[in-house]
Amino acid sequence: MREDTFLIVLSISLSVTALLVVSRILSELRLLDMEIGKIVRSAALVNNTFEAAFVVFVISLAESQTVFSSTLWVIVSSRIFIVFSIFVVRPGISWLARRGTPEDEHVTNFTISIVLGGVMIFGFTSDSIGVHPSFGAFVFGLVFPNGPLAVTLLERLDDFITGFLLPLFFVTSGLKTNVSKIQGASTWFTLFMASILSPVGKAAGTVLVALSVKMPFCEGFALGLLMNSKGLTELIGLNHGKDQKVIDDTAYAMMVITTILMNAVITPLLIQIYRPARKFVPHKRRTIQKTKADAEMPILGCIHTPRNAPTIISLLEASHPTKKTPISVFSLVMITNAFKTLEQHTSFVSVQSLTSISPYSTMHEEICNLPEDKRVAFIILPFHKQLTVDGAMESANSKIQMLNQNVLVNAPCSVSILVDRGLSGSKSLIAGQASHNIAVLFFGGPDDREALLYAMRMSEHPGNSLNVIRFFPGLNAVEPTMDQSHDLNDTGILTLQIGEQDKQLDDDCIKEFRMMKATEVSFSYIEKVVNN
Repeated sequence: MREDTFLIVLSISLSVTALLVVSRILSELRLLDMEIGKIVRSAALVNNTFEAAFVVFVISLAESQTVFSSTLWVIVSSRIFIVFSIFVVRPGISWLARRGTPEDEHVTNFTISIVLGGVMIFGFTSDSIGVHPSFGAFVFGLVFPNGPLAVTLLERLDDFITGFLLPLFFVTSGLKTNVSKIQGASTWFTLFMASILSPVGKAAGTVLVALSVKMPFCEGFALGLLMNSKGLTELIGLNHGKDQKVIDDTAYAMMVITTILMNAVITPLLIQIYRPARKFVPHKRRTIQKTKADAEMPILGCIHTPRNAPTIISLLEASHPTKKTPISVFSLVMITNAFKTLEQHTSFVSVQSLTSISPYSTMHEEICNLPEDKRVAFIILPFHKQLTVDGAMESANSKIQMLNQNVLVNAPCSVSILVDRGLSGSKSLIAGQASHNIAVLFFGGPDDREALLYAMRMSEHPGNSLNVIRFFPGLNAVEPTMDQSHDLNDTGILTLQIGEQDKQLDDDCIKEFRMMKATEVSFSYIEKVVNN
């Protein structure tokens, strides 16, 4: 049984993928939000889950002389343990989080102490039923509900765990590694073959599966390389096997060296063979006009600083989400708590917080990729200038201006630039009594039609009034000429040339709009003829 167990543990250790290592590599290469990043993280998560379960069960079974009774006991007791954790412990932690978290969302030290004590109890319980203590700790983290308590635990324990406990674990693993045990040409040959055949076989299998689902060979090979990442999960299994005498010193040293060699070549090789170039060529451009009137409208709100959040939130609140026409908000990059407040105090608004860590030179790629994944119809970007105390506008960051220009060029949906001139209403937001006077300057063209449709949605709010001013060129107006080359740094006047087809679409849009608002006193429509 020991030899069979050794072969199983060895196979599992060679096939495991380290999720933490994969995430770090993807983050460094800015592949987290790309398709390959999502696939490899999902695969690594499933891989880690099965690996942890298989290793602890196999080694636990190896400790017993009676295989059948040991197998039955471990399986039955583990299932009861998991069911008890889901249906009893999880609701209990939720109750504790509500009781131990005051209105200011400050988690007490007593609550945290109880939770950490629960980790020890779970580890002791899993060890008592014949499973490794790490399995109990894993189950405890798995059933732990999301919320302020989970966030506080991560914030307080992350530095201690990653800065002290993990390095200490790696040090002890290194101290257990006795390279001098690898003696003889046959042993070194075995190490060489394990270091070569294992990653090659795994990469080849991954490439074949990728090709079977029409994935390009280059992406399939990169996926195979990433799936060979080794790290913490493998070392836990190896240490557990060594402690239980399933793995001897020679095999342990060989496996640790194999892990180091694999991780040493993955990132450099991946950089050389996989250089994705995103091409933003949407087959169907999503707009507000194409969004059904009775469907949820997904909006992507981009935040650079905390100062951007109140204005965007006020705009979203003024957009009048209802049960018939709800709004789905994707908030990028930082200010997640502010948007959660919007979700709590405004009905029919769902918020999903996203994070992007990338330089300004490539940040537009992240922004333009999200609408493709989330089916977003509307992007809100903050203007690169901010309002000062004396009422003037000053440039906050020139890189934001270039970012906005890149998004305007590449976005697969409608884009708006929100200029903050003091639009706020956090108090009225919570009270539900916000009111705004909305003006639309309609010159014509697809952008103005989008603005008009969005204003129509906002005008459904009982506290909002809408004023539309449509401009027509006079008899003495100078005919504009179409300039094919536009300088992004040019601050001159931009002229518009509206084609006959656009004019007809403008007329239809205005006609429909006036018919819908004909009986409303909070609406006004004015036409003006201008010659300049």
